[in-house]
Amino acid sequence: WLGLSRLVAHGAGPAPAGWTEQEWTTRSMLMRQENAFLANIREGPLKGSADLARKAGGLDHLPLIVLTAGQPDSDMQRAWIALQGELARRSTRSRQVVVMNSEHDTPVEAPGAVIDAVRDMVFELRSPK
Repeated sequence: WLGLSRLVAHGAGPAPAGWTEQEWTTRSMLMRQENAFLANIREGPLKGSADLARKAGGLDHLPLIVLTAGQPDSDMQRAWIALQGELARRSTRSRQVVVMNSEHDTPVEAPGAVIDAVRDMVFELRSPK
């Protein structure tokens, strides 16, 4: 599969409006991974979701926990963790949790991390300000 995905993958080309060159290059590297290629076939392209997220702007004081799958053992994975960190920084009431030993399906691969995040969010929302 990986060889096939590399064969049919297009070059990154110029960054679309609203994307930095670094964001576009990182996205292109991530999309060339075998798991991303297969997920795109099943779920559709990532670009539309990323564009929607950018248009949403800041999240002000919205409570947010960003669960990031990964093990920072490659440049691409470190870049993905950094991009997810940028998402977390869109709110003043957010945090990022890197879930080790998890890949694309964190709820299945690390259900405890999801349960902890939901529990933390419920506690935060019920706590007096």
